[in-house]
Amino acid sequence: MLMFAKRYRRVYVDEDKLQRLCKEGGIVRVPHDVGRVEVAIKYAREAWMSRVQSPSGPDVARTMGHESAVDVNDNVATIHTIELDFERGPYEIEPLYDTYARIDFPGLTLRGTSPGTHIIGGGIRVTGGKAQGVVLKNLKITDQARAGNINKHDAHGLLVDGGASCLALQCEFLECGGSGVRVCGVGTTAELTDIKSECNSRSGIYTNSGGTVHLRGTTNSVTHNGGYGLEARDEGSRILVSESGEIVNDSRTIDRSSCFATRTCIRKHTKTSYDNGGLNIMEAGGGCVIFDMPGSTT
Repeated sequence: MLMFAKRYRRVYVDEDKLQRLCKEGGIVRVPHDVGRVEVAIKYAREAWMSRVQSPSGPDVARTMGHESAVDVNDNVATIHTIELDFERGPYEIEPLYDTYARIDFPGLTLRGTSPGTHIIGGGIRVTGGKAQGVVLKNLKITDQARAGNINKHDAHGLLVDGGASCLALQCEFLECGGSGVRVCGVGTTAELTDIKSECNSRSGIYTNSGGTVHLRGTTNSVTHNGGYGLEARDEGSRILVSESGEIVNDSRTIDRSSCFATRTCIRKHTKTSYDNGGLNIMEAGGGCVIFDMPGSTT
């Protein structure tokens, strides 16, 4: 019974601390101000809800095309940034709460003070149509306890779904139990710039059900994943890659599923996606991976 109670315990917000954080620049510093990533997100969400519900002088929220705009008071202070101290990491996603640290509101930046700021034990989920303009920067997300043991509950390093939009800059998604990055659903977008998605149990970058990924920059690496490298599945799903899709080399292995002992499987390796367990480029059900898209220097 004790474990059952802990599984569903709530994160409570100190109202005095919330007001202080809003007035002192809108930045929550972990662990200086609060101890965990999930608690910091809870404070930021409560600050956003205060703006939405405030009765004084509301105007229409700019929700980047989302069909159900909400009333927001721009005169109410908010929390716009969560900053994780690189020196005090790693930061664990508490498994008694959820597999993910969940962001379902707009305009939040979650960043490390230096590249490689470490989050372990789960992933980041940006979800729902209100979650527009969410930014992740300088994070390294791993889940070594789950890596290599695939089941439907294992977390992706970054999951974007439900019409949300997210920008990830200089982030690493390594040894996660699911895919490094998954983008799911019509109207859902993720822009990934100079990222690594390596050694995950499933695919490096996976989009399905109409999701779109923009892969920009010049130092992206999608390699040594257990599944595919870049996987686009279902009609309307797209991965748009700014780098060239030039084949740098290919490898040949025996196709052991074939009844012909001489049949080989040829895998083509690109600069971005190479040395994955399955195909480095996987398109299925109408999904597309497109190279040489504009923006390679952004």
